[in-house]
Amino acid sequence: MPRTTYLFTTAVLAVLVPMFGADNPRVAIDATARSTILLAQIDSAEPSAGCTSHPRPNRCFVRISGRVTRVLKDARLQGLVPEAFEVEVPRYLNGMVPAGAPWAGWNVEAGQQYLIFSDLTSGLPAMIKSPTGSLMVTDDEDAVADVDLILNSGALSLREQASAASAVIRSPGKPRSLFMSQYAAAILAAGSDADTAQLADSIENSRESVFSDMAKGSLLSSLWDRLRQQDERGENLLRVFVTMTARYLIGPVKTLDQSQVKIKPVILRNYLPWILSSERAMVTLRTRLEPGLAGRIREEAHRMAADDQLPAEYRTRFRQLLELLSAR
Repeated sequence: MPRTTYLFTTAVLAVLVPMFGADNPRVAIDATARSTILLAQIDSAEPSAGCTSHPRPNRCFVRISGRVTRVLKDARLQGLVPEAFEVEVPRYLNGMVPAGAPWAGWNVEAGQQYLIFSDLTSGLPAMIKSPTGSLMVTDDEDAVADVDLILNSGALSLREQASAASAVIRSPGKPRSLFMSQYAAAILAAGSDADTAQLADSIENSRESVFSDMAKGSLLSSLWDRLRQQDERGENLLRVFVTMTARYLIGPVKTLDQSQVKIKPVILRNYLPWILSSERAMVTLRTRLEPGLAGRIREEAHRMAADDQLPAEYRTRFRQLLELLSAR
């Protein structure tokens, strides 16, 4: 997923905030109060002449037609129903993508599906033409099912939401999307260790493919952000962050293209230094990792600390990690 669209989309839908009531603490999607969420099928896409002209312009337009097949969220109660549309949308060329531009990063083609997020009230075609955010639906993750679960769980107690998220993470099927990873992080941050114990266990013991590559990066980023917001977060939040950072540091993460998030450099640049500077995090890393995982981390740290192809700062961090785990 292009980085611009990733940041834009997470700002629209996956900004999750804790909502606390006297007897019913819960986590809700901030955007559900203001953004309509649609599922759109693209039936045809006809690029304008500018898309193939030379020299290429920075932007051209594509006339797309298709159908809104589902209204997942009618945020403003407009009575929206699935219907056909035909609109022109921009395609950005030469790497020149304005910040927050609609349809940024997507090469829209016939046969694709998109999740569309909109704050407009001027009808479905206008929402398609100028969305607040968009995300192409692929077989790499089950984003639509994740959005459905999050929307349907908004009125549940936090413990019930944690249970629902845990069940999805434990279930077989497509990898979960960045929406589920950010939702899980929000629940861990908002709930007590008792309420989130099952969810924490499900994430720590999940299969390697339970989250898509983008969702793995989103999970660590969301956990880290919440840990830095308040030092005395629950143990489950910290433990999941430390464990999954360790797993993703040594685990295989495929790179689909140059725009795909590369999680290991982010771990070495941001997350591992933070862990090594936090007494709580270091204790968790030294004492709470499963022995097999700790052993694999030591092997990787030993190998990478001696790798002259790595930047010196990365080798230093691997040596620090090796020293810490050798003290177990």
